[in-house]
Amino acid sequence: MNILIADGNRKNLAFCRSVLEMDGHEVNTAENGPECLLRATTRNYELILLNWELPELSGLEICKAVRDSDPHTPILFMTSNEFLHETIIGLKFGANDYIKLPLNRDDLSYRISIFEKSDQKRLEYILTDIRVILSTFQVFKGDKEIHLTRKEFLLLAYLVKHKGRVCKRHDIISEIWGTEYEYDAGIVDVFINGIRKKLHIPVTDNRIRTVRGVGYIVSEV
Repeated sequence: MNILIADGNRKNLAFCRSVLEMDGHEVNTAENGPECLLRATTRNYELILLNWELPELSGLEICKAVRDSDPHTPILFMTSNEFLHETIIGLKFGANDYIKLPLNRDDLSYRISIFEKSDQKRLEYILTDIRVILSTFQVFKGDKEIHLTRKEFLLLAYLVKHKGRVCKRHDIISEIWGTEYEYDAGIVDVFINGIRKKLHIPVTDNRIRTVRGVGYIVSEV
């Protein structure tokens, strides 16, 4: 797995990196909040291992910022008993799980392996000949890769994940743009039109269908 480790404690950071690299993972590191946020929002990772206590930006701030643009990448908090309550709050803001400090090798390896197995089970979503690959942020139609913007990718992944269900515009806005987004919900229509154009899916194609006044539904033809 491609993993980002963010920890202001260099000794702990080095320990995590050593363990995960020995387990065969590709590792990048960050020692403060801004560095972590930059890496997390400009590169694709399969897991973010995040210390609650980071210089300049807290783990919660990082988690919320990442989730605003990326609802999929697993986030695993590292936390001490002192911050356990705060970490549980972090779970409500989109973190997937937490692990207590101080770490030991076997526990760390095991907890990472759980996400690895989960990722292997759900690497991609499929809609007829369209494949949405979550781990690499790629979309293929047949054998041809279709280049989408990050928001287009997240929107398509969200719709295909909920295949067969009507996705309301306000739910899409909340999931993809965040709960604080205050602009016209018509932005969803703009992005849907862009996705249709790039995938060569006409408005009459039921794979992406408009539910007037409500939202969209994705379904097999």
